[in-house]
Amino acid sequence: MILFYEFLTLWFLFIYILDIGLNVTIINTYVLSMIISFFGLYITYYIKELQIDNLQIKGHELIIIDIIFHQLPFVYMLINHNKFKNRYDVNSTFLTILFTCIYYIFIDIYKVYKFDKKKTRYMFLLTIISVILFTTLLH
Repeated sequence: MILFYEFLTLWFLFIYILDIGLNVTIINTYVLSMIISFFGLYITYYIKELQIDNLQIKGHELIIIDIIFHQLPFVYMLINHNKFKNRYDVNSTFLTILFTCIYYIFIDIYKVYKFDKKKTRYMFLLTIISVILFTTLLH
């Protein structure tokens, strides 16, 4: 049985609401949004399905869910880049990458997301490198 707390998107939405809505900055939501966006694209266009217990989401429904929960928050943060670039520091970015790594250590992402073990390692590494390069270039 897959539980909802096992999804990084739900953790992100909770942290996103705290950060954007209540102005409580715990980690770099900008970087976490980028990670969520990349993996949302990976699930939607490479894996092409998401199965949560007996519920299977694919096709147009998966694309709509990806746009709403993964891509729109990232686009919002890109549009408001100047507002967010001064909000986070190196420590919050480090905590974000640490949070993501801890998540992937404790949650069985291969069971939750149906990831291929070998390809996911490369995707995770590529995502972390992209995040570091992207945030470096934007500052």
